[in-house]
Amino acid sequence: NAVAYSPPGSCVRIAVEADAARVTLRVQDEGIGIAPEEQEAIFRPFYRVDNEPNRLRYSHGLGLYIARRLIEAQKGRIWVESVPGQGSTFAFDLPRWEASDVSQAFVD
Repeated sequence: NAVAYSPPGSCVRIAVEADAARVTLRVQDEGIGIAPEEQEAIFRPFYRVDNEPNRLRYSHGLGLYIARRLIEAQKGRIWVESVPGQGSTFAFDLPRWEASDVSQAFVD
């Protein structure tokens, strides 16, 4: 999405941060941005922001919904920070797992 909704030649930045409990990944673009009143709605199934660039792109509006479901199933969170005309930053975080946690998860 970051590449698809950004102007040609613009930058997409990816950053990963981690602490003892969580790992966070951020994807920042220089695209059209998303209005505050639509920032939660974009995670609903079949929702698409109604603006000119979106009307020109084929999409079912399921990608962010599926991403949210997968991330939340792993006890994570996903969110967007965006200002119209200034781009968006999509981020998600997940709890860190130790090897012993993974082994135990398959036993339970």
